[in-house]
Amino acid sequence: MIKPKTSPSFKEEENALLAQQMQAGLPIGILLYLSFSALDWFVAEEAFITFVLIRVVAVIFPIAALILLKAKIAKTLIKLFTLTTFYIGAVSIIAMCCILGGFASTYYVGILLYLFFAGLFLPWGLKYNLIFLLLTIATYICAGIFYTSDLSQATMPIAFLLSAAILTQYAAQTMQRSRREAFNLREARIAAQEQTIAMLKEIDKRDARLVAVGEIAGTLAHDMRGPLTSIMNRAELLKTPSTSNKMEGELTAIESSVQRVNAMIEELLEFVSGREIILEQKICKVKDLFQDLALEMEIYLKHSGINWVCDIKNEEQEILIDQYRFARIIENLVKNAKEALLTNKTTAPEIELKANCDDRNLNIKIKDNGPGIPANQIKKLFRPYTTTGKQDGNGLGLAIVQNLVAANGGTIEAVPSTSSGATFLICLPLSNSL
Repeated sequence: MIKPKTSPSFKEEENALLAQQMQAGLPIGILLYLSFSALDWFVAEEAFITFVLIRVVAVIFPIAALILLKAKIAKTLIKLFTLTTFYIGAVSIIAMCCILGGFASTYYVGILLYLFFAGLFLPWGLKYNLIFLLLTIATYICAGIFYTSDLSQATMPIAFLLSAAILTQYAAQTMQRSRREAFNLREARIAAQEQTIAMLKEIDKRDARLVAVGEIAGTLAHDMRGPLTSIMNRAELLKTPSTSNKMEGELTAIESSVQRVNAMIEELLEFVSGREIILEQKICKVKDLFQDLALEMEIYLKHSGINWVCDIKNEEQEILIDQYRFARIIENLVKNAKEALLTNKTTAPEIELKANCDDRNLNIKIKDNGPGIPANQIKKLFRPYTTTGKQDGNGLGLAIVQNLVAANGGTIEAVPSTSSGATFLICLPLSNSL
């Protein structure tokens, strides 16, 4: 099995933990190591002075290491410091063991315990643990040969040392894996928290923008409604018994346009303020819903050189809907498609609207032959301040469209595509399904 690479941050944490354990454990270890001089008196009275000298010499480096651990460079090289400190301790125990007869000595057990302790309790990584085990075993063989001049006597207890080393290495590997999993889990939690914080900041930022847009929209709505009311009143005053049919038609068109602008202002205010959308729904036939609207869209696109295709089926079906709001839905989607086609300079630009009724719903498809919508944009397409495929826009259009569709009891979705243009599917319930 391939061992996963250790991340630099995990290594830094492992080094910091090792340094912390060494600073806390070395004083206790030095005292315990020196206290075993009492055991030396009972086990090897004739070599007591030699053993005391060995122990004193062996603790010089750990004491120095304890002092040097306060330096920054020592913490950087903490694994090397730890390896050297423990290896010196192992050499001293091996020396005392060999003086007492090697494998037959009581101190041989001390070597085994030392191997276990280093592997189980030191978070210094598998590489350094393995180096320490191999160095200790090799040193024991060399010391055994030096003291006994008998290769078989020196190598006879190696099986026990190797068994201890294998078990220690396995335990060390298990403990390091556990530390790594705990570290990765903590890192994942931190990453999740950071992502949540970033999302909350983004939400706060969007909310702040919505508040700003709401304030601006409120001011503009108040300022615009005065002139619009004046236009409506003057158009009404111009209607007299002597007004020609043509002029009366133009005045009616002006009134209709002003009403539509008022409706657009109201939609914007409803969206940015979060107010409930108040609908003026009535039952009408599907053909009446599209008749004037389709003609307006054709005129709107004609001057831009965009071909308009409109195919309405089952026109006699009836639907309960707010016609003004419905017109805003179609106008907004067509406007977005037009801007995307012109921005990308699409050859033979075309926008197609198809509507068909099944037993329960009016299904509408609005499709263009522009650049399409990437799949990674679909999920956030209806979020405020999200735009794609056009240069200008505040990113509120599709969010308002979704609100209006939902208010009329329907659904809207976008089809991801980067080769066959953008497609929006709208589903609205017919009056007989309500």
